Amino acid sequence: MDSKDCRFDCGVTTTDRVPAECGIGEMDIPGSLTLRMQHIGDYDLIHVAVDGLYREAVLADLPIAALPLLIHYLDDPEEVPFDQQRALIYIPLEGASSACPPSICGGS
Repeated sequence: MDSKDCRFDCGVTTTDRVPAECGIGEMDIPGSLTLRMQHIGDYDLIHVAVDGLYREAVLADLPIAALPLLIHYLDDPEEVPFDQQRALIYIPLEGASSACPPSICGGS
């Protein structure tokens, strides 16, 4: 695949409004029931964990929502060794409620 065909959304949390310049905009992520796992290791290998989590969801016959997955990178890869980098992977599920308990929905 040509690198010009690869795209992703990258988000940050801010308390200030960001001007809609250079493709920067606001996006609300709806609350929902999620399948969650923690990845520990090289961020370049996180796709293996994502594939495994999707595989487990399919094998468990869980209803995957038509929403993008969310990866919350917890560490700065320039400051944390590859084998200690942490990220949380969330796969949204169908029929979810934003009032779902954090222990089930993957909240903190």
